[in-house]
Amino acid sequence: MVELTEADYQQREGQGNNVITARVLYNREIANPITVTFFPVTYDRYLNGLNLDLPSSFPGREVEADDDDFNGSPITITLPNPAGGTVRQVELQIPINDDMINEHQETLVGFIEIANAVDEGTIQLGRTAAQLIIDDNDDITIGFTEESYTFTEGQSGAFVTLAKDAGRISQRTDIAAMISLGPSPSATPDSDFSITLLGSDIDFNPSDQSINIPLSILEDSLPEGVESFTLSVVSAGNFPFGAARTDTSPTTQVIITDNDGSIEVCAVVTNPPMDQPLSSSFTLLADTLSASAVGGSDYTDFSTVLPVFNNNNRRRCFDIAILEDDLLEASEMFRAFLTLVSGSGVNVDPAEATITITDVDPLTIGLQQTMYTVNEGDPLVSVCAEVTSGAVGRETIASLASQQNTAT
Repeated sequence: MVELTEADYQQREGQGNNVITARVLYNREIANPITVTFFPVTYDRYLNGLNLDLPSSFPGREVEADDDDFNGSPITITLPNPAGGTVRQVELQIPINDDMINEHQETLVGFIEIANAVDEGTIQLGRTAAQLIIDDNDDITIGFTEESYTFTEGQSGAFVTLAKDAGRISQRTDIAAMISLGPSPSATPDSDFSITLLGSDIDFNPSDQSINIPLSILEDSLPEGVESFTLSVVSAGNFPFGAARTDTSPTTQVIITDNDGSIEVCAVVTNPPMDQPLSSSFTLLADTLSASAVGGSDYTDFSTVLPVFNNNNRRRCFDIAILEDDLLEASEMFRAFLTLVSGSGVNVDPAEATITITDVDPLTIGLQQTMYTVNEGDPLVSVCAEVTSGAVGRETIASLASQQNTAT
């Protein structure tokens, strides 16, 4: 009996002297030594070129090795006569190539044939073919190009970038990445942002060095300050990533800066001082009242009972949204005031604050024409000024002066 000891032989690139070790088992007492030839070949050559049937025990792999992955030279060995008919094994070593290409796991086929005709017809053969599996050692690293990205609320064209390392991907291999949302984001999905590709496979083809992941940074009218969320990149499918390289990051923070202006107004206990306790807890109602600034147009009306004041909480603040418009206006004012809701012996003083909104909308006024022609003796000439950019939200006065040039 002569056969291969296993259906699979496996080795990782760059280890074990870069060879796959197969073993031939034999246990027949013979007069002459047996010569066996081992052929390492690709799947295609095994199936087509040699016109042999692939054993049904071969499950197959995603990537098949090609001629650049191993040394395909046949290996001929002589099996000496085992004394007393005992079982013996002989090792075969098939060189594999450490090629610096990410291929995950590749397979080829090795099979044996009896080479010496003297005993060929009398030797019983067992397993004659096996899979030779090459485990890749070229991990591809995929990560974000920046540790953080900052966008403004409502900004269009926002994206984060995934890049792979400088290593190559086999032309027969695609690598799929996936991005996931980190825990406890302060920005709210579908209200502050949305990501179409979140949780979907992002395929790196062999030629892809980087891929941009589009983000939708959503607009709202709420004063929220700075919000953020975290994204992580993970492997999708059967191709594991290596450790993050120095110029990419496995996670990134996306920061959203608010474009809705607001002002913080605070109520503070001033008496008794901090080193003395309050006689009791109390609550206040915070309200706004229009003056020259109009609630709903220039600011958002506010009326809320603030959280309770006590020895541990002697300061309570609230935000009032300042609304944006495109109108040129004078400085406008409104009031915020406090009213005692519960508690006794509390003097609210001062109970009112005036808030001034300073306009930032530019207005450009110019003459309709840069040159006018009149005849001597004409009683007058009409010179007109107009608003060339911006919008007028109040009465605006512009002065017009003449300057002598050649006319006297």
